[in-house]
Amino acid sequence: MADYNFGRMSILIAESNTLMRGLLQAVMHSLGVGNITLMRGSDDAMRRLSLGSAVSPSSGPLAFDLVLADHGQAKIDGLRLLRWLRQDPGSPNRFMPMIMLSGAARPKDVAAARDAGVTTFLAKPITGASLVEHILAVIERPRPFIYCAGYFGPDRRHAERSVDND
Repeated sequence: MADYNFGRMSILIAESNTLMRGLLQAVMHSLGVGNITLMRGSDDAMRRLSLGSAVSPSSGPLAFDLVLADHGQAKIDGLRLLRWLRQDPGSPNRFMPMIMLSGAARPKDVAAARDAGVTTFLAKPITGASLVEHILAVIERPRPFIYCAGYFGPDRRHAERSVDND
């Protein structure tokens, strides 16, 4: 791992479970993340993200470098949040990286998140090390974004492969 200073990084965490929110916040604190914003609901997260790059005297920077969101539980609908982020004209940053977390990491859930434009998917239960590994992958191995008729988001291919007769 490269030696990173996360002090200027701003992360929004959208997680309805209090214990998981606390765990995610603790991992971000251990990394030295400078601004951690916790949201309990998708609507609150969208409102906060839509504030753009302004600076609030009470809560600091409103632009975020990364979103961590639960796939879907009580008040959080990570897929809805992701679709808004990637497709809505009011989205503050359609290119913002999003790590989706889910306790229901069935193939259909992972595929739905992938097809909605998630940057990476992490199955619960998580460890601090696995979360850090995914954050570093977002930083160190960014994927180009694809825009076509039915999709906008990071290239869904993770590996470079040669194609015969290309």
